Amino acid sequence: MKKIVFYITTLFFLMATTLYASETETADVYEPVATPIPLPQKKKPSVLSKLFSKNIPESIKMTESSVFRYNHFETKVRQEDTDIMYYPQTNEISIAFETRKKRFLIFDTQMQKALQQAFATYESEFENKTLEDRKKRNAKKYGKLKTLYRIDALIGLEEYEPEITMGYVFVDKSPYFIITIPETYSRNVNPVELERTKKSAPIKLLFNRNQMHTLLQQCSEEAIALAMQNATASAESASEAAAETDPLAADDETTPVTDEK
Repeated sequence: MKKIVFYITTLFFLMATTLYASETETADVYEPVATPIPLPQKKKPSVLSKLFSKNIPESIKMTESSVFRYNHFETKVRQEDTDIMYYPQTNEISIAFETRKKRFLIFDTQMQKALQQAFATYESEFENKTLEDRKKRNAKKYGKLKTLYRIDALIGLEEYEPEITMGYVFVDKSPYFIITIPETYSRNVNPVELERTKKSAPIKLLFNRNQMHTLLQQCSEEAIALAMQNATASAESASEAAAETDPLAADDETTPVTDEK
């Protein structure tokens, strides 16, 4: 009986190890690199949304990426798929994460600039090997800033305005850039009802350097313009397809039908 239990335990361990090893992203190896990786230059897009068709959706999926999340005891990390979204009406970028991409961390232009500066500092310390392990305060080293955080819940879209912090942490001797979203109340809640309202759960998003470069690249004017162009082309193709199916659907103006006398 003991041998059977031993074999079953060993089998589960090997299966778990295999699943964990199949992750596509890996931790950063903490050693100096020969040449620094240049950061994309952030430029504020001015009137891009006016240069394209008005048939642009409220949100545009720019690309797929990923992020790391802690396990329950914050001793290991696991990779989680994300979508990077763009909102033409407000010129905001977001990371959509968790199951079915129902949580959105919003980066307006101010937040994008702060994130880029924080990551530039992190990269400099990474390459100069001045990152310090085992110091929890480093998780807030690169500052804090208020931003928007949305949760697409069953009762509707809940919006929060937490003061997030940026810094870095070590997991298994590998450093990660970290964004911490503290627990906070929804902006939709009446202040009188705060004591009876649950706060959002705290969230910690960990990034290796490749994941952060992907996010920052999507904040560039070129990436936004490309996303807008693709969304416009997609909207026009859908309109043309509808017109072929029903020619009247494509007409903006139709002749009114009147009763004959």
